[in-house]
Amino acid sequence: MTLNCSSGASLGRYKFFAVAVVFLCGNLSMTWAVDSLSTRLTTFANLPSGDQKQMLRRAFEERKKKMDNIYFCMETYSYDGRANNDNEVTFRTRYEHWQYGRAYRTEVQKIPKNRNTPSHWISIVFDPHGGEVRNVIRTDTWARVFGRIDTSIDPAIWSNQYRRWLNEGVLPGDALGENSYVFIYALKQYESWEIVAPFENKMIQLTHNFQGNGISGSVGKRALTLDPEKDFLPIKGHGRWDVLTASGEKWWWKETFVVERSGNCGGVWMPLDILESIEASDDPYISVTKTSVSDVTVGNVKPSDVSMKFVEGTEVTDAINGIAYTTDANGEPIPSTIEPLHGLDPSQVKMPEPPKSKVNLVLMAIGIMMIVIGLYIHFKKRYAS
Repeated sequence: MTLNCSSGASLGRYKFFAVAVVFLCGNLSMTWAVDSLSTRLTTFANLPSGDQKQMLRRAFEERKKKMDNIYFCMETYSYDGRANNDNEVTFRTRYEHWQYGRAYRTEVQKIPKNRNTPSHWISIVFDPHGGEVRNVIRTDTWARVFGRIDTSIDPAIWSNQYRRWLNEGVLPGDALGENSYVFIYALKQYESWEIVAPFENKMIQLTHNFQGNGISGSVGKRALTLDPEKDFLPIKGHGRWDVLTASGEKWWWKETFVVERSGNCGGVWMPLDILESIEASDDPYISVTKTSVSDVTVGNVKPSDVSMKFVEGTEVTDAINGIAYTTDANGEPIPSTIEPLHGLDPSQVKMPEPPKSKVNLVLMAIGIMMIVIGLYIHFKKRYAS
């Protein structure tokens, strides 16, 4: 698969390269058009602190808009970093992801160690309007296909850490908490922003408050190293929060990430190779995750890309309506296969309405027309007499 991005590695860091940024702040009107990283960094560093914050916020908000329509293909795997040995990896996971606003479709392939072909295929679609999640799973050892309709996302998407760089936010049943989303969480912590410019290697450092998801009283900081040559893309980051529980226990969480390769993908700088690690007080392991992106396209996703119809013969569990059934060639329930889910009261079951054929609709229209004509003739004769 061809990568639709130009790699940052192929660009000379001091290559002539004009950037124009129009920045408005009160009475300040400034055009940032420079020809080298050193000049850009000096210009940014000389801005007042409040103007630096507003410039970064605008850059992050512009990125958010573009993330509403994105496709990517990536592969990831995790292992225990204490041994610093990725030979223990039992599965690699490959993702294809289409994002259209809040709606998305993800195709997941689980690839066992020492194999190049998947053992599991999982399709997941989220419809934000009805809050409905559909997923399908099949394996290389079963001929049967299983589907589910629910309101929580499938756990198969949890290891898709690349979602952290997107704009979707927390979904129902999401294992990624609010603080996992790099740009969304940074923007919500705007009032706590602290900026150092220039930082090491002609970069910029942004630090903001960092708290545990749903953990009251947790306090910490997350620091991001931003590359001004790449529209302030974070290329490194580390964070930690601590909390003393009511029982006197000390809980903590520590994370780091490094963007080892990045590229300009349709006008948006994106990380392409990422190494992440997570440590926590209640877990003896150091979770290390490697992510490699093979394709990114921005702005080309259509509504049809984020929809899915069950294939014929799919055994569906509909947790929303409380029924189970097998689908026909149109992806609709076969009436004779519909049955309530075990343990549900019949009053809780919502039976699907049979699809109306075009023939039935035509006959209905003809019937209504005949009634109207009959009434017209009746009243015409009545008033004529």
